[in-house]
Amino acid sequence: MSIKSEKQFEVIIEKLDQLLEENKQLKTII
Repeated sequence: MSIKSEKQFEVIIEKLDQLLEENKQLKTII
């Protein structure tokens, strides 16, 4: 894997993480 694709992968993981966090917060609100 090239360094560029590794960076993109990190960004994707971060975004997934954020979505999971938001999802948890939404579930606690409901």
